[in-house]
Amino acid sequence: MPLADKMRPKKIEDMVGQRHIIGKGKVLNKIIENKSIPNMILYGPPGTGKTTLANIVANTTGKKYVKLNAVNCGVKEIKEIIDENKRDLFSYNGIEDGSVTLIASTADNPYFVIYKAILSRSSIFEFKQINKEDILIGLKRAIDKLREENRYENINVEEEALEFIAETCN
Repeated sequence: MPLADKMRPKKIEDMVGQRHIIGKGKVLNKIIENKSIPNMILYGPPGTGKTTLANIVANTTGKKYVKLNAVNCGVKEIKEIIDENKRDLFSYNGIEDGSVTLIASTADNPYFVIYKAILSRSSIFEFKQINKEDILIGLKRAIDKLREENRYENINVEEEALEFIAETCN
């Protein structure tokens, strides 16, 4: 498993940022706790946790997660995925009948780039840029995880270096 995948949060409480939607008692947190996942569109700047949250939702609910890229994916590819997984699905109406749960993510405003029919069947959640304080938390957690692995137990990072990274990484 690549190191980046090991560092990715596995539970919602391990994510940093997005407290307005994933914090304790917030809407996405409640949805995930109840395991009643609606179709949803996650949008916001790159690197803010959209893909991480989609992975967490799949893992928490025990659902199969299939990652598609809209740039090179069309109806044909979606139908192929449904065909490959038809034992797990009840029909080909997918989003319409609830046998497929769509979790889409985009850096663009979904109201301008996603079909109205999909928008009307989805909950939309806006991700915000992650602030410096949350970036620091994420960096410190990453260092702790690296230290837990025997190969990286001697990592030493100055607080000023972490501050600089958090301030400039955008």
